[in-house]
Amino acid sequence: MLQPIFLVVLRLFGLTLAGYLLFSIPLLRRRLLDPFVFVVLNVLFPLYFVHNFPAGWDAAVAVGWQWMVVFFAACIVLMGFQMMLGRFLVHRTRLLQTEHPRELVSLFAVHNAGYLPLPILSVFAPQSLMVYMFFFVLAFNLIFWTVAVSYMSGRGRLVFRLNVPIVGIFVGLLLAVFHLYRFVPSIIRLPIKLLIFPALFMIAMIFVPLRGLPPGLAFGIRLGVVLQAAVPPATNLMIVAKAFGTEKQVHYTGSGIIVTYLSSLVTLPLFLFLSTLLY
Repeated sequence: MLQPIFLVVLRLFGLTLAGYLLFSIPLLRRRLLDPFVFVVLNVLFPLYFVHNFPAGWDAAVAVGWQWMVVFFAACIVLMGFQMMLGRFLVHRTRLLQTEHPRELVSLFAVHNAGYLPLPILSVFAPQSLMVYMFFFVLAFNLIFWTVAVSYMSGRGRLVFRLNVPIVGIFVGLLLAVFHLYRFVPSIIRLPIKLLIFPALFMIAMIFVPLRGLPPGLAFGIRLGVVLQAAVPPATNLMIVAKAFGTEKQVHYTGSGIIVTYLSSLVTLPLFLFLSTLLY
């Protein structure tokens, strides 16, 4: 029991330390921090929810759908209580006298329970609990992008800010509720090949020394590597599957190729555009 706990905490600590050391370098902080944050918020988080939300849906419903409501409400109650506690300590006592009361109350109320517990729980808890936790995270995001944003900005009215992680949560929820997830080939459920893989190569090629090459050649080399990483799988797979495989393999491979080629209509122009900006 202790070994899994130690390993998961050590992994989180290692990732945190690696991020701190990486972005403590001024050059990397200027060049990588903004695109890294963009990829995490707009790619990794949504894909995580789309991929994992439906995984334990049937088990969660079998135990009881009411637990989804309970976890959703629990987040609202917890954050509300923490906000009231913060306001009481800041405004009604002398314990936390500060020139930044709004910021301090926000630190009390808006905890990081939205994301941090998920990788730890996934090691120990069943998939059904993870589904309930996703409803907790849904409430967290809805509160954060309404109450927290309005409170920090000093506005008197609530303004909802739609963001990609919330979209990812709702897409994952729709896939689970309507059982659409079984129609998506598992090879593309987490599109590492079309998004994460070329993004890593695009970042890495920034630091490849290509000085002294003829004009345009350095750009072409970087762009060629990114495109090779971003293109969908070869259609020759269909020939191989038809000639040497089974009908099930043909159906599965064909479905994967069709969906990935349709997806590349979005991802390829995206990486072309980003490459022209970076290189």
